[in-house]
Amino acid sequence: MLGVCGLSAEDGVTAHDLDEVPVKQAAVAAAQRTIAVCHGAKFARTGLGFVGPITGLDVVVTDASAPSEELSRLTAAGVEVRVV
Repeated sequence: MLGVCGLSAEDGVTAHDLDEVPVKQAAVAAAQRTIAVCHGAKFARTGLGFVGPITGLDVVVTDASAPSEELSRLTAAGVEVRVV
């Protein structure tokens, strides 16, 4: 499970705290399956630190406030999207 500061099909997974970037990158690299948890408002944000592309994610769990066009882009890229 990976908490994210920003997420988009274009910018990938990003973080505001640059010290967290290598930790999150290592977690993704070591994981057999990567699940990102992202509040819908975070789709409108991009952090300073690039964690990785969306293709590194298997599943994104979000809420109903997430923009539908962004969720469609994630799905088109092969990421499973779950709205809870």
